[in-house]
Amino acid sequence: MDACKESGNWRLAMFLWNCLRQAEVKPNRACFNACIGSCTQSGEWQQALTVLGELLDLARLNARWRDSLAVNYRAILDACRSEGLWQQALELMTGMQQLRLDVDVDKVLKALPTL
Repeated sequence: MDACKESGNWRLAMFLWNCLRQAEVKPNRACFNACIGSCTQSGEWQQALTVLGELLDLARLNARWRDSLAVNYRAILDACRSEGLWQQALELMTGMQQLRLDVDVDKVLKALPTL
């Protein structure tokens, strides 16, 4: 999965992700980070949100996943900012605030001038 992140091959990352899920293998932090990272680096923030949803479910059940949740929220937030998707960035920021995750308001505000 790390190779997918390094090469930016989000399609392969999502294929491997789906294989993990079908085989009922529980992904670890590295799998989440690499899959979300490959998607965000390729501008596929919607795919990254799908994986983030699964991570969010884990974080609600077990606090040890919160660090990974914060890191990946910020990665997707950066991807939205880079694409000028300020509405999605604001929605992510709101979600982060509701979860009491560290929110970098400056990064979100930088997305606004791209209107």
